[in-house]
Amino acid sequence: MALGENKEIIAKAAEAGRNQAHNFGIVTSGVTVKGEALEHVCMAISEIAEAPVSPGVCASFGRMNREQLEELKAAGLERYHHNLETAENFYPMVCTTHGWVRRLETVQIALEVGLKVCSGGLFGLGEGLAGAGRFGAGA
Repeated sequence: MALGENKEIIAKAAEAGRNQAHNFGIVTSGVTVKGEALEHVCMAISEIAEAPVSPGVCASFGRMNREQLEELKAAGLERYHHNLETAENFYPMVCTTHGWVRRLETVQIALEVGLKVCSGGLFGLGEGLAGAGRFGAGA
């Protein structure tokens, strides 16, 4: 995984704060962030959170377990973004590498450790109105 150097991330967050942004998001692609990469982002989050003019820090790092999310929260992360994509019954039509429940678990754990959560989904994937309704109802 390639992340910007901490100095670059911190500088961009400071710029966002000076521009009166309420939140600054750090986003990666891939399944998760762990090991040295997690340490790297935790250090950046901590420095951003301690800055005099600091936007709230948000992150989207894929599926995370309790330990990872607790570490992010302790570093100063305020909000975790993790989309559920679609209703559980339609998810196998969208993704075949992992199940919908694994995505839901990340959202639930983020809430349990005290993070705010931003989570959504996509419509128009072929799920139809009934499927979109199930997703909207939390099914």
